[in-house]
Amino acid sequence: MARLFVTGINLNKNELQNARIQNLSTAPSSPVAGQIYFDTTTNVLYFYNGTEWVPASGSTEVIQDVIGSSVSGGTGLTATYNDTSGITTLDLDNTAVTAGNYGTTAAKTASFTVDAQGRLTAASEQNIQIATSQVTDLAEFIDDTVGDSVAGLIKEGEGIDVTYDDGAGTLTIAAEDATSSNKGIASFNATDFTVTSGAVTVNVDRVEDIVGNLVVGGTGIDATYNDGAGSLTIDIDSTVTTNTGSQTLTNKTLGSGTTLSSDLNANSNKITNLAAPTNSGDAANKAYVDAVSEGLHIHAAAVAATTGNINLSTALENGDTVDGVTLATGDRVLVKSQTNAAENGIYVVQASGAAVRATDFDAPAEVDGGDFIFVTSGTLYDNTGWVQTSTGVAIIGTDPINFTQFSGAGTYLAGDGLTLTGNTFSVDVTPTSGNASLTNTGGAVEVKVNTNDGLEVTASGLGINNGTGLTFSGGALVFDTANGYGTRKLAFNVGDGSATSYTVNHALTTRDVSVHVYENASPYAQVEADVEHTDSNNLTIKFAVAPTSNQYRVVVVG
Repeated sequence: MARLFVTGINLNKNELQNARIQNLSTAPSSPVAGQIYFDTTTNVLYFYNGTEWVPASGSTEVIQDVIGSSVSGGTGLTATYNDTSGITTLDLDNTAVTAGNYGTTAAKTASFTVDAQGRLTAASEQNIQIATSQVTDLAEFIDDTVGDSVAGLIKEGEGIDVTYDDGAGTLTIAAEDATSSNKGIASFNATDFTVTSGAVTVNVDRVEDIVGNLVVGGTGIDATYNDGAGSLTIDIDSTVTTNTGSQTLTNKTLGSGTTLSSDLNANSNKITNLAAPTNSGDAANKAYVDAVSEGLHIHAAAVAATTGNINLSTALENGDTVDGVTLATGDRVLVKSQTNAAENGIYVVQASGAAVRATDFDAPAEVDGGDFIFVTSGTLYDNTGWVQTSTGVAIIGTDPINFTQFSGAGTYLAGDGLTLTGNTFSVDVTPTSGNASLTNTGGAVEVKVNTNDGLEVTASGLGINNGTGLTFSGGALVFDTANGYGTRKLAFNVGDGSATSYTVNHALTTRDVSVHVYENASPYAQVEADVEHTDSNNLTIKFAVAPTSNQYRVVVVG
């Protein structure tokens, strides 16, 4: 990438040795007077005079221009000079004659008109007239004339061919064989069709065979085709149970309304995922039995429990999410974390609108200390049990209702950074890779301090032990620049579209600073400007042409 200079270069009357002018295949755009370049196409050096590009070595170009301007077209000729290539081209002028072939058929003859310069000024053709006496074979002539005429008059249609045989002198009109895409003469397969006196009849036996072979038995269905009788029989197979049959059910689901006609033998197996009972005749799960034995009042399970305060007027509608569970109309939700504890309770999800308290938990007689509810799902509260601990709730919505977790899933899991031994959690300070930055000594977790690398622990906590050349200022670690430590940098944009000189106050108290200037847009090229170290705190940056708004970035390091 070329270095971009934005100010003049003064060689102070010294030689510019081994220099090479810019090589281009076309002239630069937006040139200025005095600009030069070497054209690699014409191998000519050009300079811009403020109006046009002029060859610095004009011998070839001047001769080409003189010759080009001297040649002109005469009668029937046009001369064109290309200044770029230096070539003069002579072209014949077009006449009124239409380009084409004349007299190329046996029945035509050509006629031309030529002027004094030898140019064709007119061209045409006429029919050849031959007397009957000149025809040597009249019969052949008539055959050809009639055959060609009739063949030309009769247009071949779909399924019809028209052919004239010149040797035999015959005209043949024939029908084509029929195909799936062309009309014509068709034949019929005797297996599928019967043709009598031009009438076509479909064979019934063939249709029966096709239909019979199309029908096959699916799951629970048998299909049998009798070719002799032409009959198709469909029966239920042995895998389907009828009213009088018996079968062992596998992978079947009993739908709602299913009634057992006799006792259900579990055959020493468990009945799992049994919901908490609500009616006296319902089966009871173990959680319910355990709760009853501990004096708890069991309520039907909730699908989710809240994790914080919610807006009861909108947050329990169909499609809302509580603890990672998407709610559906009719779902029960345990609301336990309201800012106003009187709003806590068991609610039923509505299609839209405000939440509604569950009918088994909406009256004082139903709300008392010891009420138990199980939560079946959720990110935080999946498979947890909760007890209502408030007593003496006299007015629903006024008196506080509080819930405390009663049980969990039966086991605890240690999360990231923790280990679990029995029922005791401890902090895991050993990372899966690398070296530990924490240590556990005397029952407390501490930061491992490498005092050799400048770290220390004081009464205020972990800190950096600053060494030579470093100081603390306003709570920050800084270089002691007053004594020559560290690197100081100042960066800013310059350019307003009018000024060519900018004074920069870097306040570094030294002239020993480096200044770099580069473009503020792609490709961010380094540029050269006039930089004056005015004094120990100021610089002056000058440009030959005023930079546009924020065109350049200036970096001062010292």
